[in-house]
Amino acid sequence: MKELSNLLKERQIDYDPIENRIPCFLHVINICMKHILDNYPTADFSDVENTWKVCGQDITKINYIGAIIGKTLERARNIVHSICVSNQ
Repeated sequence: MKELSNLLKERQIDYDPIENRIPCFLHVINICMKHILDNYPTADFSDVENTWKVCGQDITKINYIGAIIGKTLERARNIVHSICVSNQ
């Protein structure tokens, strides 16, 4: 973007590479998901029912919150990251 700015200046076109940058959509989604996952363990689960069914299995609120506090989502994110950077 800096190089584009320099080329445009040669043609008397003012272009600020910082203010006019075009963010990568996937990068924006990644940033949003990081914010969600980082704040999820501190979410307020007071309105969540005590039990519910997922794929025919009973899930209890206590076990669910325990898994969230145990940073299960962070571990899953780290596994996905490790797979993505692997050359296999």
